[in-house]
Amino acid sequence: MKPTDFLGNVGAQVVGQSLTTATGKVWERQVKPRLTKARAEIQFKQIPATLRAEQQKQRDLEIRRQEEARIAKGNKVRAEVLAKDKQARDQAILDRKRQAVQATTTAPRSTQAPSQTQKQQQHVVRQPTRR
Repeated sequence: MKPTDFLGNVGAQVVGQSLTTATGKVWERQVKPRLTKARAEIQFKQIPATLRAEQQKQRDLEIRRQEEARIAKGNKVRAEVLAKDKQARDQAILDRKRQAVQATTTAPRSTQAPSQTQKQQQHVVRQPTRR
């Protein structure tokens, strides 16, 4: 069987743009069908098995790359969300501390902790020790 045999003579199945003969050979369709003897004759060229395996490997690599890119994008989005959450938590903690400081500074004198001047007044002057 030659690649230029008529499809009927080959006993072939056409699948997409490639065809498998009854003997299991795979032929890939070339760009233009040729007309000979007023009958359509489609010329096919054989794809070596190693080339097919190489093409499949390339497709698998491309799919894996796309999958990894998709996962990385998802991880990046997740990291951004976590960073925003952490920033919001830190901001809330700072706000609470600020409010606590404001509450102590605006509290009435009686509830405030004694200031430096009051502490000095309460401090008892100690006598020098004898030697």
